[in-house]
Amino acid sequence: MTEILDASECEWVTEIPEDMVVRNSLNVAQCVNFRKIPAGFSVLKDLILTGCRDFTEIPDGVVVGGNLTADGSGIKKMGQWVAVGGNLNLMETYIEEVPSALSVGGSLDLSYCQGLRRLPYALSIQGFLDLSGDENITDLPRDLFCGQGIGLQGCKGLKRYRVDNGSEEFEVYRIKANGKEYIVGGGEMKEAA
Repeated sequence: MTEILDASECEWVTEIPEDMVVRNSLNVAQCVNFRKIPAGFSVLKDLILTGCRDFTEIPDGVVVGGNLTADGSGIKKMGQWVAVGGNLNLMETYIEEVPSALSVGGSLDLSYCQGLRRLPYALSIQGFLDLSGDENITDLPRDLFCGQGIGLQGCKGLKRYRVDNGSEEFEVYRIKANGKEYIVGGGEMKEAA
């Protein structure tokens, strides 16, 4: 068993073997040839996959006690049962669909994921959900829960959605008036970014 494995920027690291156990943290950031972690892989603290362009799928059963950071990686898919105790950062990845059984204890960053088109029903994020720059999202699930808010700057395809902030639920609309776009809801009206 290895406590902490920091193999960042190692070109020769391509995968974590099925029988390898990393107890606390795994850092393979910028490992340009890294492709695979085994199904059911778990770490007590952080899993860092930033910039791993050949890494395309988070397999089923992955459990991360801390943060899972994979911004700028090649991720397109996630297994159905993935749990992250802290924050999940998938910014600027190629993720196409978020699994319905995803569990995130902190914030979820899906900003600038151009392949993302929708979110699953009953998605519950305890922290902040960032969808900024996701131009292909046209609708959000009715029962979406974001404990600390939601970032929608640059979501040009989004027209109408519900927001549940824990204490109230309200409808939000994107409207055009006087040649400008506005977001209206929850007693507020803001100019859209």
